[in-house]
Amino acid sequence: IDNDSPAVHLFAKENVKEGIFKYSYTEMEGRKNDYTVAFKNPALHYKEDRRRVRNQTLIDTYGRAPEDFIAVGCNDADEAICRATVKLLSDQTEVETVTFDTTREGLYLEPYDVILVSDDDMDAVITGRITGTDGPRIVNLRDHVYLEAGFTHELVINREGFELATLTISAVSVGTATNVLHLLEDL
Repeated sequence: IDNDSPAVHLFAKENVKEGIFKYSYTEMEGRKNDYTVAFKNPALHYKEDRRRVRNQTLIDTYGRAPEDFIAVGCNDADEAICRATVKLLSDQTEVETVTFDTTREGLYLEPYDVILVSDDDMDAVITGRITGTDGPRIVNLRDHVYLEAGFTHELVINREGFELATLTISAVSVGTATNVLHLLEDL
């Protein structure tokens, strides 16, 4: 389900039971590559009309994997094609599922909430345990992290007395993999 809302929680080895994430992947041959979408067409006096959206390269390579669906509430051919295209792209790109057991933090999640998973065993690492500091504005991490350019990145830490502090990360640390974060504010 496409959901543009911000993530509500981050799950990492530290807050997952036994620190274990289990991954599963869809088989390439089982991914749908040929969609037929049905909708009510006002030009046909609201009779059912159909449009086909497919990826011929994938069909030629892996065989046809068809799927029919009804675009509920749709009465425009372009919208129906758009919906089928989104399903086709999602089926080809959303191919990984992660499962894990968590503590009571999982009780605060609602269906379709967006979450982040930070697993340092995967290739795309976005985690880093603090190992030390060099002065009030440099933080050393256990693992390398990659912070994508073009965004504002923040580090949230617990200070003494369990006070949360949100500190902006300097552009010096952005755009390359690093285990040293430069902050714009003092710790």
